[in-house]
Amino acid sequence: MNKFSFLVLICVITSLLYAEDEATVREEGIENLLQISQLVGGDSFSPENYLRRKEKEKPGACNAQSSSKPVATKTKPSPRSVSAALPKTTPATDPASRLQIGGNYTYAKISPQGHPDFSGSLGGLQALYEYKTWNRIYGGLKLAWRQGSTDGSSGKRTLLDVGIEERIGYTFGDQVEGWMLSLFSGFGFRHLGEDVSTAGSSVTFNYNELYLPLGALSNYQFNSVFALGFDLTWMPQVYPTVTIVPLKGARWILTNKIANFLAEVPLTFTISRKYHCTLILKPFFEFWQDGHTTAKTEFGTTLHIPHNNYLFGGVDLNFCYAF
Repeated sequence: MNKFSFLVLICVITSLLYAEDEATVREEGIENLLQISQLVGGDSFSPENYLRRKEKEKPGACNAQSSSKPVATKTKPSPRSVSAALPKTTPATDPASRLQIGGNYTYAKISPQGHPDFSGSLGGLQALYEYKTWNRIYGGLKLAWRQGSTDGSSGKRTLLDVGIEERIGYTFGDQVEGWMLSLFSGFGFRHLGEDVSTAGSSVTFNYNELYLPLGALSNYQFNSVFALGFDLTWMPQVYPTVTIVPLKGARWILTNKIANFLAEVPLTFTISRKYHCTLILKPFFEFWQDGHTTAKTEFGTTLHIPHNNYLFGGVDLNFCYAF
């Protein structure tokens, strides 16, 4: 065998050994890949999937993916943030102008100084206009009339009671909470005409009295159909006078009385919110006084007309329209 034949034989043997080692490596690689597939993907494993998974495990690839596409996370909003996002609502505002018209029943007790009492029932009408809204100027005009007859052990006493009262003040309140408080003063005039009949004779006293009202009107809205209030008015007199019908032309000045007051408890029921109509039932109690005369004759004799105490208790029923 020459050298060339020997070299050819060596090359053939070497190529056969290389082919056998390459087949062995391929078999071992396939076995390893099958084991990996059972760990990460089961039967669905493929070399492409395996290479793709290996690419994802590289630190650079993870960072690039997380930086290029941020992960959106869902967070549950808190109740406070939800309530803050909702639009705020306020109750519907009623018109500021209000007109009340109605009737009244009054039980009256009249106590003249040094004489027996008189008592009986009166009836009449009243009207009230108010400009009244939250945190604004308050204004009002009140008209009242009532008339009736009272009886006593000494005779009979008819009574005509007419009054007008102008008010100006300010209304405080909170529309959301539903409360109002109006403070006011003003000017008032009252006429009390009394026809006194005793033992077949009669005399008429006409009391005309100016006073300065100081009042507080409160109201709380419990719900959409009912509101409760409390009103208190102090009415000190500033210029009270009296005329006596048989003595024509004479006007007698009386002493001022400052203890006069009126307390009311209005119960308001809404009958139509669309048309701003309400019904107001108003129990009341009033104390009023007429002063005695201060006039004297030229001889120093006092013209003695006694003072009167009045107690009025009853109820008003008013229809109210706001506009």
